Amino acid sequence: MAIFSCHLASHHWDSSWVVEFLTCIRPSDSHGFCFAALAVRRLQHTSLTAMNVQAELADVQRRLRALQKKCSKRRLMQECTQKARRCAPTSRACLFVFVQSGRATEVAVDFVSGRGWNTSGQLLDEQERQELAAEIEWAYIRAPLEDIVMLETKPQELCSWQDLVAGTRFIVEHMLFAWLQRQNVEQGLAPSRSQLVEQALANIPTLTPEDVKAYLNMVLASSDRSQRRWLAKFRRRWGARLGILKPCSTLPLKEKQSKVQM
Repeated sequence: MAIFSCHLASHHWDSSWVVEFLTCIRPSDSHGFCFAALAVRRLQHTSLTAMNVQAELADVQRRLRALQKKCSKRRLMQECTQKARRCAPTSRACLFVFVQSGRATEVAVDFVSGRGWNTSGQLLDEQERQELAAEIEWAYIRAPLEDIVMLETKPQELCSWQDLVAGTRFIVEHMLFAWLQRQNVEQGLAPSRSQLVEQALANIPTLTPEDVKAYLNMVLASSDRSQRRWLAKFRRRWGARLGILKPCSTLPLKEKQSKVQM
């Protein structure tokens, strides 16, 4: 029985060994039955422990699947956001727009978010605009000084022709759209085609490379048909439309004078 007790104390507990041990006990062996009872209790404890481990493992696996699902959803949202952006806030195209617009952060934010680029441009809330503005400003601060100087004086040596044209056209159209809104809302006017073209040409930044200026002048100051086609694309990109402002009741003299002065 001493052999069994030593074996019982050191043996790995499983059901097959307990069954084998029980078959070796004689009916008159009281010590053997005591050890058998102990073996059964330990086997029950081992089974309960295994069940607890399995339950904990199942809970961990469930939490892991939930975390993976959450991460996948977040990654998908980030990918969709990146796809909707016109370019990265740290790109040279963005820095070109930021510099050429007179370091107007709101213009660079609209450029990166895709506004005026296509009809599916992102509509950012205030917090998202602030975060994107911070990214753009930090990219400008961290950019080498020689790059900033080149973006102001010789941007063609840092940016591609396509980026120069796209960035300059965006600045022109962004300023034109803001001017058009002021004319409609503050002045109560609907500018004509010639007035819109004239204002667009005036919006070309002073530091724009000469070849880009010549290209935009060719597009804007060409035939009437080309101008109408460009204005149609402008309205589609910026969500504007042709319309007639309805006349309102007679305004007081002071308000008329203030509108004329504006």
